[in-house]
Amino acid sequence: METTFHSPAGSHAVIAWIFIITGILAVAFALFFLLIIKYSFFKGLGIVLLATGIFQIVQGCYSLSIPANLHHQAVGNFTWSLPAIALSGGLLMRLSSHHFWKGMGLGMVIQGCLSFALLMLHAGEL
Repeated sequence: METTFHSPAGSHAVIAWIFIITGILAVAFALFFLLIIKYSFFKGLGIVLLATGIFQIVQGCYSLSIPANLHHQAVGNFTWSLPAIALSGGLLMRLSSHHFWKGMGLGMVIQGCLSFALLMLHAGEL
């Protein structure tokens, strides 16, 4: 069977590469925020972007290394923790008065929602 964008193996690879690219972008922004801007809000945002960017790169590389028919099992183990991360980030933004924690909360909301959407695409549920 030929691997195309519309085949399960092809779409699996495309989503994995999207994970890798968004992870690289998140790490690049994190390094920019942490090393160049250095304001408290952006330090909090940068820490979350760095951690989740590394997670996305590792998840994308892992997804490329497993067969397409096993990706549902690999993704299903931690998919539903991501909305909890986004919600806790929103609470952190709302309840905190310090800019560092507000930045960290914003990063959790952005990356939790983005990672969840990508994992749902990867699992074929969106």
